[in-house]
Amino acid sequence: NTIKATHGQSVFYFFANGDIGQEFHDGFRSYLYKETGTIEVTKSGQSKILVFKNGQREKHTTDGKKYVLYPNGQFEEIEVNGDFKMHYPDGKIEQKVNGEIVTTTEWNLLQTNLNFCLLLKFCL
Repeated sequence: NTIKATHGQSVFYFFANGDIGQEFHDGFRSYLYKETGTIEVTKSGQSKILVFKNGQREKHTTDGKKYVLYPNGQFEEIEVNGDFKMHYPDGKIEQKVNGEIVTTTEWNLLQTNLNFCLLLKFCL
């Protein structure tokens, strides 16, 4: 059984498995998965944000790209075709295209973290 409750301009859903959903007046929705502790935030036609219990954060865009910030400071950009660019905390970038490493270069940690904050539209 699902229980639906309204508080202010938000609607809450309490599911039998312990999950909780929330709809906000501006069209955003959040969902807490009780079993894993994962929080998902979405809005129709926009990106999805996932926050995992271990601190990992992801943004899934409507065009299929993914941006992942790992708890150890690694930041990964994943293209729809599986190509990716991994930014390591020691300042290196590993880029793979079709499964092959094509470049490893130095990068700016502050700029990459700032770019990720802007992608998520909130700083982590």
